Amino acid sequence: MLHKIYRKSKLTGNINSMELPLSNFQIDMTNCKTDDDLRNEFQFLNYSERQFLLTGITLQEQKENK
Repeated sequence: MLHKIYRKSKLTGNINSMELPLSNFQIDMTNCKTDDDLRNEFQFLNYSERQFLLTGITLQEQKENK
């Protein structure tokens, strides 16, 4: 099931969103795990999706602010 996840970008401070295939339990985990735990736990997500969870930065935002 896709859930719309919101994160504050560490790059710009903007609130970004992304739809990710996470359960409610997995969403709760993102708020209490370390960055390394999240990288290991969410290996089924692609790199940009994991980076979004960790930093709030979307691929588009990263390209625009290089």
